[in-house]
Amino acid sequence: MSKHKDERIGEWAAIGHMVLDGFWPVGAAYGTQVLRVPPVELLGLATFISSAFFLMLTLKKGEFFHLRSFKLLKGCVLYTACLLIPYMAIFWAAQSNSGINIALFTQSEVIFAALVGWIFLKEKVQATRIAGVLCIVAANLIVLYNGSLSFNPASLILIFAPLVFVFGNATAKRLQAQGLPYAPLLLFRSGIGGLSVLLFSLLIEDFQIPSSSSWLFLLLFGFLAFGLPKALWQIALNKIDLSKTTAIGLSYPAFSFVMAYFLLHEVPSPYQWLGLVFLFIGIYFLMQSSSRKLSELAAPTD
Repeated sequence: MSKHKDERIGEWAAIGHMVLDGFWPVGAAYGTQVLRVPPVELLGLATFISSAFFLMLTLKKGEFFHLRSFKLLKGCVLYTACLLIPYMAIFWAAQSNSGINIALFTQSEVIFAALVGWIFLKEKVQATRIAGVLCIVAANLIVLYNGSLSFNPASLILIFAPLVFVFGNATAKRLQAQGLPYAPLLLFRSGIGGLSVLLFSLLIEDFQIPSSSSWLFLLLFGFLAFGLPKALWQIALNKIDLSKTTAIGLSYPAFSFVMAYFLLHEVPSPYQWLGLVFLFIGIYFLMQSSSRKLSELAAPTD
């Protein structure tokens, strides 16, 4: 296959990942607000449903027995905790936030990735990266304000929970460097992690058996938000540069706007549109900094 065709496949995979990734913030709001599924239960069901996809992928690639190493299993536990614990907080906050706000606020992950790079990885402080961080901070403040000085305290959870994602992404990169392929890693996260979240839901929530009308959404949500996008992301990583893949992937809030309109009938406010503009300007500046470490920490393995 020619290099040009290979890159085109990678670009389309990255775009497919971006479009599908725009579904999860809106799906979290739809599931908790419209279908009234308890938030932790919704996350557990969607995550566990995606395990069927990763089981088939792992078996097809013949990588199931990579999970036999105790050392790698310990890393898988840490990775899973670093992703699903903040997701539980985000899904809880989704009960009282719009799908658009969830998509915009959780992009704070890019800010935290830059800060971790500066503080812990001793990366060079570049003017373009400072500009990018300030633009994304401005985007969050504009959306938080949204025409009024009073704001929903749950929005702060959406802003700060993604900090933990950064450490989850770093753990995933370390595990893959140690020889663990992505398919069994995501199988562990979705299977063991999903079951753990469901058990936790039984302890803290009024656990409900979803109605028959909810199951179609749950199956689609699990597959399209937590399954297929991760496979597309890996295809993109193998075909095109990481910084390019990350830049495309981080553009998903634009599609969240569209999905929120059709699923939740949300019409973006002028402040949300302005926040989206500042967000994209910030992402542009951050990608100009050409830091592979930043791209890895912000990469959506979550």
